[in-house]
Amino acid sequence: MYPGNELYTIAEVIDKKEIKEEFGIITVLLTTYNDKEEKVFKGELSALIRR
Repeated sequence: MYPGNELYTIAEVIDKKEIKEEFGIITVLLTTYNDKEEKVFKGELSALIRR
């Protein structure tokens, strides 16, 4: 990556788990590409969310 590159990210929900009736954990796969469509980042993000 270089300054001025354009990036775009695709987010895909890959897992969700109910912890309690009002809370759960969602896991998202993030994949980022540059303007040449080369993959420059791939990672998972999990977050505790309230319904």
